[in-house]
This record gives sequence, structure tokens and C-alpha cells, in this order.
Amino acid sequence: MGCSLSGTKIYITGGCASDQVYEPYSECLTVSNNLFAYSPDSDKWEILADMPRIRYRHSSVVAEGKIYLFGGVNQSDAIVREVDIYDIASNKWSTLSTPFVSASTDHTAFVLDKKIVIAGGYLSDMNYLVLANTHYFDIPTQTFQYNVTNLNQARGDLCSGVIDGKAYVNGGYQTDFCKPTNYMEEFDLASGKWTSKKSNDIPTDANGGEKGDQGCFVMNGKFYAIGGEEKTSNCFSDPLYDADSYDPKADNWVVEKSLYLNAPRFRFCTVAYQNKVFRFGGQGPLQTDPNSSDRFHQIFDEVQVYVFEQNSSSMVTPFAFLLSMIVALVLFF
Repeated sequence: MGCSLSGTKIYITGGCASDQVYEPYSECLTVSNNLFAYSPDSDKWEILADMPRIRYRHSSVVAEGKIYLFGGVNQSDAIVREVDIYDIASNKWSTLSTPFVSASTDHTAFVLDKKIVIAGGYLSDMNYLVLANTHYFDIPTQTFQYNVTNLNQARGDLCSGVIDGKAYVNGGYQTDFCKPTNYMEEFDLASGKWTSKKSNDIPTDANGGEKGDQGCFVMNGKFYAIGGEEKTSNCFSDPLYDADSYDPKADNWVVEKSLYLNAPRFRFCTVAYQNKVFRFGGQGPLQTDPNSSDRFHQIFDEVQVYVFEQNSSSMVTPFAFLLSMIVALVLFF
């Protein structure tokens, strides 16, 4: 799913709405087209207008009162090339007349100046070619500029954050999906160049900071990376509790033990709001169904909030009841 902050609300778009089956490959059997809004100040949820189509593993970017959805896949694992745009004030969706012809899945996207920068990801449709491409979407003209530059390290399942006008991306997978990367890059829009920075060398349980599908956010001039997954010797996803931070001024990583998750999670989204960071959803360790022997990663509807000044975390209102309300409304109708 995608998470975006606009004003005092966090918007949740799409996502996988069922436990993710592991074999013969990782797939989601139920993909959402729901849009929810969460108000951190009141701990309240809203059900908003449905997205024009289902998608997950996409990017969700807020710019000038609108939410832009790029890429991702549908339930058949086919790339979604339509760009759907949500107008926050009117609670209405529209679709860009021009498709995103170079759309990918599991990329990262961020806003610099008047451009949305889209980097990395995979060409899906079941082949998962790893990409280094960096594209621009110009907000005033609503047009794409393709293949402007390339990441130094092609990868998907990466995450990003913007600090002082520069973007930072970390982690993800290259061609070896049994070994994530800890590589860190900085992007400068003025020069259009990616620059290698210090990799995350803080050890996890099985490796030296290499993680994919982690949650990233920016707070007080630092880039934070929490949770995510490493891989076992059998190439199974192994969710993590971990939390680390990167200081661009010092070009250095440190461990953030007070930020460790309350349970190992990956494939979630994070949003920083004021002095807090919110984690929405995610998946847990691989489980086996005792009735069928099928293996799956359970999805969670939980919302965890961490307060920086207090160095404490707690759980707030989950969003499972929203799905129950939608089902009830459909049955009633």
C-alpha cells in the first residue's frame, strides 16, 4: 500500500488485502482499491472515494493538494501504467490521459522542487528485471521525462527520504533476490546525479545491514530505516525489528534501539508527522497452514506510533474495522 501525508491527515492507498501466499512465488490473492484517511491528532479514520483500479507495490506521492499513484501491479501481477490522481479537496479521482509507459513495481518516488522523481523498481509481468532508471514527472505540465539518469545501483524494494533538498535511497534487491543490499545513494536534482554515500553497515541477525522492503522516513534532519527483511540460507524472507538512522552531514549510520518495532515486520509503510512516526500494516514471518501445508506471510492491520521526545511506542486504532464496514455496507445494499 501507499502512505502519504497531506496537512494533518495520512492517506492510505491500495495494497495487499489478504495473507500473501509464498508458493510457487510470492503473490497477493486480494488487491485493494480502497482509500482511507487517518487523522493522527484525533486517532480517527475515514473511508474515502475508491481508487479507479486495484493496485499494490506502487508509489503514492502528495503534491499541491493531490495524491499521485504511479506503477505497481494488479492481482495478475501485471504492471499498472495508468496514473491515478486524487484531489483531496473534492474527494474525487481522475486518470492522467497519458499512461506511464515506463511504469515499474517496487520503485521509490519523492518530490523535489516541482518534479516527482521515480527511481528503480522492477519490470514485473513475472520476470522482475531490476531497474536503475530515474524518471521525472513534471507537476505543472503533467508530463513525463523518461530515463533522465540512472541509480548507481539498480534495485527494487528500496526506500527514500528528502533532506535539505536532496533525496536519499537505501536498501532493496539487485539481481540476487536471496541477498538484499545495504547501498545508500544521494540524488541532487540540480545536477541530475546520484552519488554513493556510506552503506548501512550496522549488523542485523544474519548480515551487515542489507535489507529490503523496509520503512523509511525523515525526522530532524536524519534518514531513518526501520524493519524490513533479510533472507535466510534457504532464501526465505526473514522480517526484522531493526531501526537505524543515517546522518547526511556526518555520512554515518547509527543503531536506534528505542525505535525497534514491537514485532518483526516488512512490506509496511511509514509516515512522519510532527514529533511522531506511524507504521501502517505490514507482513510477519513465514507461516504454514496446518490444514493445507500452504506457506504464507500474514498481513496485519495494526498501526504503531513512536513519539520521539518520549522514546516510546504504542498501538493506536487499526484499520481492520474499515474493511469490515465496507463489507457490511455492500451486504446491506
